[in-house]
Amino acid sequence: MLYLPEDEIHELGLLYIHYLLRAQGQRTVYLGQSVPRGDLMQVASLYAGPIRFISLLVVRPAPDEALPYLNALRASMSDDRITFLAAGMPLHGIEASDAPRGFMLHTNLASVIEHIAGAR
Repeated sequence: MLYLPEDEIHELGLLYIHYLLRAQGQRTVYLGQSVPRGDLMQVASLYAGPIRFISLLVVRPAPDEALPYLNALRASMSDDRITFLAAGMPLHGIEASDAPRGFMLHTNLASVIEHIAGAR
């Protein structure tokens, strides 16, 4: 599941990740830009198997709001079958050990692309 958080409209990088995943034959759902957390919860409730939400953060949430945003996501979707891959500038100050369980954090798009390429 690929999405951008509310008020985030910079989707070119996310579209590229979507393309890479599809080119590998992976099943994806592109939710798009400015997706409210409630919509993520609703989508997650529709699937029984493992789900990975992938998001790029450019301007939203702000760096000082990034960790609370991640914690709120995990609290609203605490099911262990749901994992998250997030990348972007707002995450630069967050240590991997401080991230909520089930989160893989990347600092930039290039790191995400390397991760996806290694998952072939």
